[in-house]
Amino acid sequence: MHVKGDNEVCTAWEQDVDGGRWAHLGLFGSVPWGMPTVSGQNFFGKQKQVRLGGALGGGEGVRDSLSFLYLSFEGFIMFCTVSRFFASICSQVPRTNRIGLSLITCLSLSLLVGCGDPWTTMGGGNNHLGKNMSFQGLVEDTPDWTIQLPGYPNLQVSPIVSSGIRTIYLTTTKGRNMLHGIHRFDGDIYWSYDFGVGHNVGYPALKKGTPGDQSSQDRVYVAVASQSGQAALFCFDAQQGGSMTGADRLLWQTMFPASNQIFWSPIICRGRVYVGGGLGGGLACFDADTGVLQWQEPYGGPGQSWSPSYWQGIFTFTCGELRRHNPITGSVQQSMSLPAGGTFNGTYPVVWGSDTYLVSDGQLRKVRLSTETVTWATSNESITGVPAFDPTLRQVYAVNGGSLDARNAQDGSLLWNFSPADPIVGHTVLAQDMVYVSTRDWVYGLNPVTGAVVWQGLTGIPWGAQRWLLIYGKSQDGRLFVAGDPGVVRSFRK
Repeated sequence: MHVKGDNEVCTAWEQDVDGGRWAHLGLFGSVPWGMPTVSGQNFFGKQKQVRLGGALGGGEGVRDSLSFLYLSFEGFIMFCTVSRFFASICSQVPRTNRIGLSLITCLSLSLLVGCGDPWTTMGGGNNHLGKNMSFQGLVEDTPDWTIQLPGYPNLQVSPIVSSGIRTIYLTTTKGRNMLHGIHRFDGDIYWSYDFGVGHNVGYPALKKGTPGDQSSQDRVYVAVASQSGQAALFCFDAQQGGSMTGADRLLWQTMFPASNQIFWSPIICRGRVYVGGGLGGGLACFDADTGVLQWQEPYGGPGQSWSPSYWQGIFTFTCGELRRHNPITGSVQQSMSLPAGGTFNGTYPVVWGSDTYLVSDGQLRKVRLSTETVTWATSNESITGVPAFDPTLRQVYAVNGGSLDARNAQDGSLLWNFSPADPIVGHTVLAQDMVYVSTRDWVYGLNPVTGAVVWQGLTGIPWGAQRWLLIYGKSQDGRLFVAGDPGVVRSFRK
């Protein structure tokens, strides 16, 4: 959403993470004599509730919103962004003493509705931007700890997730089928759960609890497939402290039909868990507290290794078909076809407002599902994996033939390309002032505007095809983690 006067002044967004909302506001430049507008309407001196994200299904409670209040006092505009918690207070502010307009100096505000700094699923949040909105600055060149996980050296390692407190979570499969909770400060394995042999363990996702509410603790979810055409969604208590083992932390598991596959991370929205059902299994929805299967929506065509997305609806992209589902019933509300390029997806849609960025048939595409149009698409490229999107710079990043492309999100034009000596593996993650990518041996921190290398550190991982990165915490206590096959995790602290 843009708020504009004579110049572009503000960009506001909300990252929807279950159990807490990130509301963000950035103001740029100044407002010469002119009246600020929201979506083409004049709201100067008025309170305007702008609904971004909203509640699932419309009928499920009151929608979260941002309230924009424009006031002018003695020649200055006061711009306030508040959550619904403050809306009643702001509505009482008198609309008086409005004397003209003047300049607004550069301002940036980030308001957290909730607690912590979560990276709860692949790509950070449920719309998979791949950006930590709070992390800024460089980490140290040398790691402060490195660990080898049980089952080394025959492991496949999942992406890392975190609830934003002190523990990171990841799963391993092949050598040992396990879920691990690891202390971020020293790399100690806090607790583990062994799923046993004969299973494919999926990637984890977290539901962040409500601070101070003992009945609403952090939970971690993992989908596990067997070779018998069945799968199970596991839910674990992820509260901090205590001496509980992994087995003690298991709250429930629910069986559901799904072909043998590696599940990517579920997403958790408004008390529901959404996970892909594998080959021919469609999309499945569970109650996040009880584990009861709410529905399983089948759809045509196989697809595996993908994750759903959320932005005012559940988005899925498998085998060239982009769909928006009703989050309550699972029914497909809208769909459009794109070039498929095989049945093994290995991607997810990155959703931002009306636009979706995705990789299809080796090309990066910007799609507007509401009008069933492709805004732009690359051609003759070899793009793999998933894109990352920076809503501040309006740039989208994608791995292309082992190098990294940065593109203008508006028109798809190439801004810069980073081509290290060895090919990039894994996913791109973004901080406020850095783009992080990894090759087999090195992690690079790039200037997001120029693509120049600002920082680099050794991964310490001798072989293996995959590297996963996580930017954890805020600027004052943040860390960069790298995990990869065959079971090594390394931490770089600020």
